[in-house]
Amino acid sequence: MPAPSALQPSSSPERGSEATAHGRQSRGPLRGVGMRQRVLLVEDDFMLRAHLAELLMAEGYQVSCAADGEEALMRLLREPLPFAIILDIVMPRLDGVGFRRRQMTFPELTGIPTIALTATRDLEDLSHLAFERVLKKPASIDGLIETLAQLGPSA
Repeated sequence: MPAPSALQPSSSPERGSEATAHGRQSRGPLRGVGMRQRVLLVEDDFMLRAHLAELLMAEGYQVSCAADGEEALMRLLREPLPFAIILDIVMPRLDGVGFRRRQMTFPELTGIPTIALTATRDLEDLSHLAFERVLKKPASIDGLIETLAQLGPSA
């Protein structure tokens, strides 16, 4: 598994229909000629975060990672804004609900579509937070990629 510093994609990763390290077939370039869409992945489980980041990069996304809501807010305020946020709900320090509430207080961050990933059973508790989509863990990577593709600019 790559170290956190190795999670940044190269400037022009190999694409096409080559199998990834996990045996999945890459779907080829994202819609939008040469566009690298930035995603913020917020997940406290290191192994899951690294695995999801690797799979997202294999699909052509540029991935920035955070281990909790506090780190995610710092990244949003210091780095180029992502086109979408993938957010775990149960995390230490600042959980996904707290992060989303704080995100919604910043006008420049409110419009960033946010996808919740959760193992929580009571999804109705999340309805007031206006998530673009709530995916139940274990979420299928295909479902996540499909959701991101729907959020991205069309060609």
